[in-house]
Amino acid sequence: MGTRPHSCQTHHQRLPQGENLCKKQCHRSGNHLPYSVKKITMAGLYIHIPFCTQKCPYCNFFSLASTRLIPDYVEAVCDEIALRKDYLQEPVRTIYFGGGTPGLLRAQEIERILAAISRHLRNESEENTLEVNPNNVNHRYLQALQKVGINRLSIGIQSLNNEELRWLHRTHTAEQAITSIQQARESGFNNLSVDMIYGIPIQSQQSWERQLAQILALRPDHLSAYALTVEPGTPLYQRIQKGKLKDVDDTHTRACFFSLQHLTREAGYPQYEVSNFALPGKRSKHNASYWEQVPYWGIGTSAHSYDRVSRQWNVASVPRYIQQIKEGKIPAEREVLSPADRYNEYVMTRLRTKKGCDLVQISHLFGEKAMQATLHEAQKYITKGLLSLQNHHLCTTDKGWFHLDGIAASLFMQNP
Repeated sequence: MGTRPHSCQTHHQRLPQGENLCKKQCHRSGNHLPYSVKKITMAGLYIHIPFCTQKCPYCNFFSLASTRLIPDYVEAVCDEIALRKDYLQEPVRTIYFGGGTPGLLRAQEIERILAAISRHLRNESEENTLEVNPNNVNHRYLQALQKVGINRLSIGIQSLNNEELRWLHRTHTAEQAITSIQQARESGFNNLSVDMIYGIPIQSQQSWERQLAQILALRPDHLSAYALTVEPGTPLYQRIQKGKLKDVDDTHTRACFFSLQHLTREAGYPQYEVSNFALPGKRSKHNASYWEQVPYWGIGTSAHSYDRVSRQWNVASVPRYIQQIKEGKIPAEREVLSPADRYNEYVMTRLRTKKGCDLVQISHLFGEKAMQATLHEAQKYITKGLLSLQNHHLCTTDKGWFHLDGIAASLFMQNP
């Protein structure tokens, strides 16, 4: 998802609580039972570009520290679009290039992929996003991106402190980060998002607040800010387990989050999801579709797709992906979601947003009994101030964000 279809919106870090349960629910198998829904008239298209110059130690998304296979991979992506052109019937309204480091692609390669989308699908995209790193951009490249159809950038700033950037093993400097934002504006981008990380063990509260003030003073249109999460199996996790690095401190992370909420509110960036803030009219349309159960299609290695009744995910191997596409095969596994799976994901994703869970919609989608059970179970959290009930919407409070896993698990419906 950027947040992206669980591959997932450069988003290697998440706010504490919520994401792990979301992933578990998305991968639970079950039997399909039809249920009534409103007609969906749009779809999101996510394209995974798994190549990096080096792997970040905290990253648990599929990527390779190599660029050697990019030409063959771009060809395979275009061929997959042709092979799966009938997967969704809705027109494509958003396109998102995530990774990995999509900014390693040449503008001509991005243009080729966009041309394949227009050739095989109903491309009505209003928002074409590309994730880039500060040290991968310059005026010439940014202008070329605009010419081929990219109209939104997501820049992986992560920190404006060089010591923190070295700790994260990022390959850019704070100076390059600021320059990249300025160059994007000078090149004509008027829809610009930046990613930041907080809760870094060597990061002080003062450093985080100072960086936020710097970023907000540059007036990006959108800000995604994620708590550093130590994912099992990553190099960061292993180093912490061996005592080579200090672990994340939840108290510090919580304080940073509250500073984030305060400073963004003061600067005119309303929070619309647990990790996302935007100027009026600049919310990410693509990422919002994931939280609202809009169908989406994931192209490339490890990318996930969702058509409201099932999920499928591509193989997490670039050579296997390229080979199977060459053979005319779709390199994916598929699972059908039960009503309980769909309900659980609805609850998990909606509680991450400021709008929360619409009880009327729960009744419509899953039945009156499910709605009453949700409301009954939620009462104890409303009493504790962790949830609120506003105009038939069940919303997570500021206090509740840090208890989201437990709240959601309590509301979940069990598969028979």
